[in-house]
Amino acid sequence: MIKKEYFKDTKNAYQTLEAVIQADRPTVFRYLSTSEGISSWFPQLSLSKENDQSFIQFDMGDGTFEKMMLLDFTTDKQITYEWATGKITFELEEVENGTKLTFHETLPLNFEAIPQDFTGWFVQMKNIQSVLETGSAAKLESTEIKEVREQIKQEL
Repeated sequence: MIKKEYFKDTKNAYQTLEAVIQADRPTVFRYLSTSEGISSWFPQLSLSKENDQSFIQFDMGDGTFEKMMLLDFTTDKQITYEWATGKITFELEEVENGTKLTFHETLPLNFEAIPQDFTGWFVQMKNIQSVLETGSAAKLESTEIKEVREQIKQEL
């Protein structure tokens, strides 16, 4: 189960997603901080490095890539990237049943696709949890995705 929270202020929209993953913290972190790991649950993403600066690249599906800079990194604990005109942060905490993965996203209110983006990250959180626990991506019903998108629209 993924806990969801959405809110906004006068400038930004915020999303927090939280899931307990039945895997140890170093393993979860490896799935967030390596190209092989990240592409196993979010195939459009890869990691790259140029001039000692790390980036996450999003494959736009049309032969172009959006490159977003690594902003902060603490091994096995936290990683933060630019995301479009906002930012995303993954935080990891050891808990009794595995690792609590908390995802935070901030997007400016003028970002045109907030509900779609927030819904996409909900899907990807389900994917990383499923990949780590079962070895394959999550099987999601279109009705669940629509319900999440509607919840986001209502709360924002």
